[in-house]
Amino acid sequence: MSRSVRGIKVHPAADIMPYIEDDDWDDFKQAVKNGAESGTLESIELLDGKIIDGRNRWCALTELGIDPNKFCVAKFGISDPVQYVLDRNLGGRRQLTKSQLGMVAAKVANLKAGSNQFAAKTGEVPSVDGTLDEKIAVKSESSTTKSVSDSLGVSTATIERSRAVLRKGSASLVEAVSAGAITVRKAVDLIKAVESKEEQNRIIAEGKAKIEEAIKLAELQALKASLPGSTTKNESLIKAKEAEVEKATQQAQEEKKKREHSDQYLSAEKAAKKLESKEAVILVGFLIQHFKIRKYKMAEEPKRLNVVLPDSLNCQEFLEAWTRWIEYRRTINKSLKEVGAKKQLEEFAKAGIAASIKAIDESIKQGWTGVFPGGRKKEERESRGRFSKETPNKGNL
Repeated sequence: MSRSVRGIKVHPAADIMPYIEDDDWDDFKQAVKNGAESGTLESIELLDGKIIDGRNRWCALTELGIDPNKFCVAKFGISDPVQYVLDRNLGGRRQLTKSQLGMVAAKVANLKAGSNQFAAKTGEVPSVDGTLDEKIAVKSESSTTKSVSDSLGVSTATIERSRAVLRKGSASLVEAVSAGAITVRKAVDLIKAVESKEEQNRIIAEGKAKIEEAIKLAELQALKASLPGSTTKNESLIKAKEAEVEKATQQAQEEKKKREHSDQYLSAEKAAKKLESKEAVILVGFLIQHFKIRKYKMAEEPKRLNVVLPDSLNCQEFLEAWTRWIEYRRTINKSLKEVGAKKQLEEFAKAGIAASIKAIDESIKQGWTGVFPGGRKKEERESRGRFSKETPNKGNL
């Protein structure tokens, strides 16, 4: 998803890195919230008044209704902003696919090659004479591309493919590759199949199977145009390719149905989180069984937990909350084990009935896998919870 940084400018060098993907955004935003509340949030760094590091943190804080300016610090003495961004993000903070790294390398090559101001901002380059096949086939003789290739460990061929995507791909296609949703090679195939950027956007919106269908259709048309005359061999080749197209079309239709169900599910899940915890668990559990979304598939009925409630918690009110918690964990396919259950009950006994019930309900409403009864330090809650500030692979915090 393309995110908009409001209220401040972003340094062109910062835009060589992709924004955090939608699948990780909610987790990341919660981590930012935890960090802001505990005072451990990494600063948003500014160079010449523009964000050089921390675009994602700025966006998350804005969505949370927290003033991001309070977390900004000015940086001085950065002689190479591009290298600074690479050092900050590729030293373990961001784990990118080969195609994502190729897009980063292409943008770096464009910036270092001295592209015009617009190109530096968007990572694009002006059109170059020659077909896409010619552009990719010819080994780059650019010293800039070679230098970037050596420094980032990305082949010059991958960089040239990525530059072709930046130049001829639609905004949605560039975003999809940058986010790791599709490979740069598949993006190049789509560009060759569909030149219209508007049409590319439409296909991207319908998912990977639709992309495959468009590519197979183009391959079929090219095959028909290239085969001279009608022979048994030629007809056999065409039939084989038509079978591939038919298969791709069926997969595209199935993906569309799943996406429609998923959209309905996510909409209902969002509404469920606004309900009281007990109602939410019941509703979400029903939706899971109804839509059968793989990501949210409910775990099998777990074995009965061999645990005993402490005397201080042995009341009907806590028993109901504890049952809700066990059912919720099963619903999200994270069924409690005996060791974990015993430890949680010990913590609940220390915190008391009221604090424990409140913690259980809060965890269910927030979609957490951990539960934090009162009295625990925020630092410990961060280290034990789902949204640790040190969670790896969540990108540019």
